[in-house]
Amino acid sequence: MCNSYHHCLTLLVSLLPIVLLCLRFWLLQQHGYFLWSAAAAVVVFRSEVAILLGLVLLGELWSGRVSLGKVLGHGLPAGLLCLGT
Repeated sequence: MCNSYHHCLTLLVSLLPIVLLCLRFWLLQQHGYFLWSAAAAVVVFRSEVAILLGLVLLGELWSGRVSLGKVLGHGLPAGLLCLGT
């Protein structure tokens, strides 16, 4: 997983700001921004972020605070744009 302590620390430092930004958008219920920043975080970083932010998104869908249409409307273009760059 991490080859060295330095590599793990560097990854954590670079990962933290974008994950905190995603969580900020989630707490403010700005779901479009949350989906775009989450797509960027998941593509750039690793699967741990996908698990964390995916669970947040599932909770939002389950509670009805965000619709499936909104998730697909923002999630598909965000994912494709982030994968294409």
